[in-house]
Amino acid sequence: MNEQNTDPFTGTEIGPARYVWAPEVHEWFGERCIFILLPLSAVTRSSRRDVERLLEVTGIKSHSCYLAYGTYDLVLRFWATASEKTKVVKKLNEEFEFPGVEVFEVFDIDYSRWSRPEVLPDEEAIAKHFDLIRDSIADLSQEGADSLVKAGMLHRHPELSDEVTYVRVYVLLRRTTGEDGSPTDERLRALENAIGKLDELLAPSVYYGSSRSTDCILKGFVESSQLPRFHTHVISLRERLEKSLVNLRPMTLILAQDGEVDRDVLRLNPPEGHESIETRRLKALLRPDAISGFGALSQKFRDSLAVKFAESWGRLDESSFARPFLDLIEGLILEDEYRVNGSLAFLIGIEARVRHACLSLLFPRAAQAIDPGGPENWVVVIPNAIRHHGSASEVDMKTSDLLSSPKDLSLGVMARAVRLLSDLALLSEEEIAATLGPEWKRLEDVSDTRNDFAHARLLYSVDNQDAEPSQLWWADNCEKVVTAGLFLAGLESLEST
Repeated sequence: MNEQNTDPFTGTEIGPARYVWAPEVHEWFGERCIFILLPLSAVTRSSRRDVERLLEVTGIKSHSCYLAYGTYDLVLRFWATASEKTKVVKKLNEEFEFPGVEVFEVFDIDYSRWSRPEVLPDEEAIAKHFDLIRDSIADLSQEGADSLVKAGMLHRHPELSDEVTYVRVYVLLRRTTGEDGSPTDERLRALENAIGKLDELLAPSVYYGSSRSTDCILKGFVESSQLPRFHTHVISLRERLEKSLVNLRPMTLILAQDGEVDRDVLRLNPPEGHESIETRRLKALLRPDAISGFGALSQKFRDSLAVKFAESWGRLDESSFARPFLDLIEGLILEDEYRVNGSLAFLIGIEARVRHACLSLLFPRAAQAIDPGGPENWVVVIPNAIRHHGSASEVDMKTSDLLSSPKDLSLGVMARAVRLLSDLALLSEEEIAATLGPEWKRLEDVSDTRNDFAHARLLYSVDNQDAEPSQLWWADNCEKVVTAGLFLAGLESLEST
């Protein structure tokens, strides 16, 4: 997307455009932001590479690792699950024998000084945008980036001038007493007010959290020409904190300018100890009563619901069948046959729509294509064309006879007639799709599903006394229902154009 930077999620934050995921998205994927501050007696570039390898081996992909000048010599910032954080800290203490490891766990991140999204994403919004998020990880298009930025799920980091030299700095706000600074609203407002006046820190990100001595970390850039005077601004920040009775004192770390990059990478695999992504996507879209019932199902049924939902939702999300599909799942979860029936009632309406599309549009068009100069009555032209076609079978002949009586046409007969028009090359697939939608080849399957529902055969396995029949029903019929829903959604889309 950017000629200078082929990976828009990896960069130095200086120069080429770079994007970072909203904290809410990382958290939805089971990750929290962690800082680890290391005071080393003999820090080297090789020790930093060892730490980076540790992060990769642990499965942590979104991270940065910087050499620093100050009280701490190495600063790690990464997104990880609680178990991954524990593994990293343990290995740093045991294998690398780093003394004095300080772990700063972030509970809130503020990017508002350089990014102001129109909305803040919630779980339902993230679940609905999952496919776009997934595709963006592999290949972020400009259109995809704009959509995710608008939805508040992606932040575009500001580009700093390439004509100015910058120094990356961290400002740690450390407690002046042993008292743990509780994140009360009043305290946070005072802290935000004091930080907001530090204009000399460019493109600042603010991390609120807690460690044994630190309550807040500021990350940003300072023009190199302003660095000698930056300490005076930090002193002013300290004075503002003291006046606000916030027991914090700033400490500045200057980071080495050695071309290191930040990586902000999402993982699609479910982290250890967390629900699968498919399960979280489904639960984010369910009503509260269904979410409660979901936990009472067997693990096997929960997994089946979530996996088949994930397989289907990408095709259904923007269609008119999205809500009925969720209603169906909720009905099965709650063993509510009334709700299941209501969600499947759309099957009854398919025949009328197909009848109109075939008898008023598709069949007359086929008759005109078969015999441009002949009679316009398709009731005569199409059956004759089928009967006199060399490839027509006995079953085809029966279908042609039924076509001669339009009032008696069933959905199944119309479905077979449409297939015949295609198989016998009497009408092109493109012409059929233009009338019946992209799922027209599944019309015979849709007809079977509709008939099963109309004759009370589709729901035979739903049993309000036992969840197991519902599970079997879902495994056997989910794809049938999705196929019918997609067919109807495609047909409705054509009708609206």
